[in-house]
Amino acid sequence: MANNNINKHVVILKNDAVGDLVHSLNAIDSIINNNENTKITIFLSKLTEKFSFLIKNPKVEVKILNYNLTINEKIKIFYYLIKNNIDKIYILSPKSYYYYLPIFFKKIKFYAICF
Repeated sequence: MANNNINKHVVILKNDAVGDLVHSLNAIDSIINNNENTKITIFLSKLTEKFSFLIKNPKVEVKILNYNLTINEKIKIFYYLIKNNIDKIYILSPKSYYYYLPIFFKKIKFYAICF
């Protein structure tokens, strides 16, 4: 039986503090498990970079951002979304910039869950 998720790509935006990451691990794990055979990219902060081992999964690519996004990082995220064929984005970090992205990316499904 063919899996339709093979060419899917999910992004998780979670660049905040260590305590926030720990509280979100169940949600992140659930997102990963509910998207089998899907490429997953998670954006963590430099504050949580050393804790990326908590997200042990070979299909998950970890990218690092500042806790407070710079203009350059906002532009990089925007171009990352343009260059990659993203199907879903889970916003797990309450950064106001992230909530403007659905205006520009109408084909991507956005889910905002703040802990």
